[in-house]
Amino acid sequence: MGGRVVYLMAAASPNFKAGVAYYGGNIMVPWGDGLSPFDRTAEIHCPLLGHFGEDDKNPSPEDMRKLDAELTKYGKVHKLYSYPNTGHGFMDQHGKNYRAHAAEASWPRTVDFFERYLAKPAPKMAEASR
Repeated sequence: MGGRVVYLMAAASPNFKAGVAYYGGNIMVPWGDGLSPFDRTAEIHCPLLGHFGEDDKNPSPEDMRKLDAELTKYGKVHKLYSYPNTGHGFMDQHGKNYRAHAAEASWPRTVDFFERYLAKPAPKMAEASR
């Protein structure tokens, strides 16, 4: 449920500065009372990166396209990647769904994304006193 939580918290908390969702299942479904994370897309406060498997059923490739369209509709900074021959849980090295090609491609993208959006700017040089 990590990818779902990332999507939800990007909408629920302005304290998040960037979010990366790995195969966020059930983003379109509300749990309990209230809206689904998908229904809160307009509230997203930060750039999002998403990694999805083409063989995943939840979220399906169609779900990924819907997420992309909704994020685009609301002008949200985002980038979504889809990996061939890959299903849910492809980063789990100990799981049956581990896919090295997807894990090895997605991780540097994740690190680069966080460096881009979370890295602190270099301190400004103090102006010389006159």
